[in-house]
Amino acid sequence: MNFREILEQLDDHIIAELGNYELIDFIRIDILLEQQWDYPEFMEYLFDEEWDEYDDLECMLIYPKLRSKLESFDEDELYDFFNVFANRDLVLRELMYLDKEARQNLLDNI
Repeated sequence: MNFREILEQLDDHIIAELGNYELIDFIRIDILLEQQWDYPEFMEYLFDEEWDEYDDLECMLIYPKLRSKLESFDEDELYDFFNVFANRDLVLRELMYLDKEARQNLLDNI
């Protein structure tokens, strides 16, 4: 069984935990910001603002605000937010970029 097949068998929570463990902050932030479909939830959670519009222009307008907020998080806040909101497929995609040694270390610690 290869690395991807092993990861695909794990549940979403474990994938998010592995992403938190292996990926550096700016990669985790980029994963979250790539999830434009979740921007309404992000806005409500982070700023207590209702945001029903979901189009490219609106996403472009709030992107800097979201990026700034996520970059201001301390390690614990980013860890918690990532665990709640990280998209499984995007985390898996980034984990596939790990080198062979990092992959083996990850598998040894599952």
